[in-house]
Amino acid sequence: RTVTGIKVAIPAPAIAIKTTVTGSGAVSAGCKATPYTISSVKNGDKVWFTAIPAEGFSFGGWYLNDELLSAEESYEATIAYAGTTPTLLEYEARFTVV
Repeated sequence: RTVTGIKVAIPAPAIAIKTTVTGSGAVSAGCKATPYTISSVKNGDKVWFTAIPAEGFSFGGWYLNDELLSAEESYEATIAYAGTTPTLLEYEARFTVV
């Protein structure tokens, strides 16, 4: 016997978020970006990012796939992706020496 019309809820796939600090000497000088990692976010979730420049550095912006998202040190992102669900979204905090 075949049963049709049954609906099954499939949970949205979870992905990981990671932040990286870039810029010449930024990591060794103590520039920081948070959250470092989050292992379970879904499309539509909101995440707060915070960049903390070290002395002698300025913050240049939050980037994803080389696209500037925000020049503010604190940035709230709504996780949004289309098509194939990525397994990792890597947000980049760029710093420069002043």
